[in-house]
Amino acid sequence: MIFSKLCDDIITQIIYNYGVNLATARLVCSKWRDITDTYGFIDDITFGLNTSFTTFIAMNTKNLLSLKTLTMDSIDDPALWIPTRWPHTTIFNNCSMGSSYINPPPSKTEILRINDHGSTSTIKIYNDVIFIPIKLYYFDCRCKKIFLKS
Repeated sequence: MIFSKLCDDIITQIIYNYGVNLATARLVCSKWRDITDTYGFIDDITFGLNTSFTTFIAMNTKNLLSLKTLTMDSIDDPALWIPTRWPHTTIFNNCSMGSSYINPPPSKTEILRINDHGSTSTIKIYNDVIFIPIKLYYFDCRCKKIFLKS
């Protein structure tokens, strides 16, 4: 097959940047399977109170290239629990944001979604290191204001 003659870097770019279904890509040839075994093929991870933090770190780190959506569910100060760069879509579902700033590291995050925010009156987002503009969605929020600092 022609894919076996391409170098790993080109195949990795094809797999992870051009909307390839990763579960199907693993079935195409052994080289694609080896690459997805190395760099991951999971595109959505949910971390909640019943999730082992060790397992979450291992899954998040292994699937860094393939991860598209990260959902933090019912976690206090969820931004502090994300060990690596943030994926394209980061969702804080029923999380208590606390009084500290949400400070995303330089990453490809384009969507930050906050659902069912707790009783804090202000959400603080520090947007200095982000190169891509973030679309901020907030649903069922009980906050009185959102403070963006850049």
